[in-house]
Amino acid sequence: MNIQSYIANISVSKSLEEIITLFENTGDITALDSLFVKNAFVEWTAPKWIKNDDIVFFMFSVTSKQTIRHLLKEFSKNNEKFSLNEQNIINQSLDKSEKMYKKYGGSIFAIGRVKGQILSNNYSTENKMHWKSQIYAPISDIHILENPILYSDFKSIVEVSKQSSITGIFGEEFSQLKEMIISKNDVPNFIKRSKSSLIPLSKIDSTNWLLYAYEYRRNFFLETQFRSYYTNYFLKELSDIRTIYKECSCIKNGHRTFVDNVILVNGFYLAVEIKLTINAEKNLISQCGQYCNLDKMILDFKINKECNINKLIPNQVLIIDTDAIYFYFDDIKSIKKLFDLDKLQKINQINDLKTIIVQNII
Repeated sequence: MNIQSYIANISVSKSLEEIITLFENTGDITALDSLFVKNAFVEWTAPKWIKNDDIVFFMFSVTSKQTIRHLLKEFSKNNEKFSLNEQNIINQSLDKSEKMYKKYGGSIFAIGRVKGQILSNNYSTENKMHWKSQIYAPISDIHILENPILYSDFKSIVEVSKQSSITGIFGEEFSQLKEMIISKNDVPNFIKRSKSSLIPLSKIDSTNWLLYAYEYRRNFFLETQFRSYYTNYFLKELSDIRTIYKECSCIKNGHRTFVDNVILVNGFYLAVEIKLTINAEKNLISQCGQYCNLDKMILDFKINKECNINKLIPNQVLIIDTDAIYFYFDDIKSIKKLFDLDKLQKINQINDLKTIIVQNII
């Protein structure tokens, strides 16, 4: 099973107030509690390129030790600021955090599996939590390791990011880390069977892109990769002509924006927006609305090619991500899924997809 993976580097709460907020919102005493619940199902911060069945390595951050010490000192000096109930919660949290750190600190202590599509919400900012990410993945099948793997033991394989709580693991790095974990722990079969293969980008061309992309499409973690090795080829096959226009200028009410692509479908120009996953896009509807009912569109600045506005589909945008193809309808401010890309395995199927697109043009 070919997957992608990342390390989620977990810290304890960074302030006394955050300990209270965490308890009030979730009932948890520490940030790790939810992972130890039987048959746990959690929503955890994730990179936007993560997909269903990908693997998460949970790590208790090395620096949490210093954070716990700092909070203990702060609480001893300022405990009167909190009610007796809040003091009890803080005491429990710091005591439990210390005990958990002794057992799991500075190590990978659990593995989970993404089960579903990523989502975006404002929980961290609305509740003034220490992390800033607004992208989360639903994670289950969480397995706690009997023998946690210390960072000092796997640092030579993977350098955990100091700038982010998320560190992607690909290819040989994944294989080596997995083998290290398996050598010291009994783990579920989904971990044993998993592999992380790097995309053979050098081998992808106009003759084989669909073959490789069918297997590796979800491994693209940059939009530029997805465009270069998938959607550029795909749109040429979908268009009436093999020309696809890129970064086209959209002018509306005196404001200028740029849509990723424009193609010709059934004799009409159609705006196309490319994303890794639409679920990670917070304002996709408003973004697509900027490309509708335009006053003017420039298809190609280099040759000053302007779109015949009467030939531009006015209130719809085609959206493509690594999972599916969608249509945005500006009149109802809504996105409709048209086609699952897992079903696209042969070039001649693109003609059938083109028919579906034409049928959905209003």
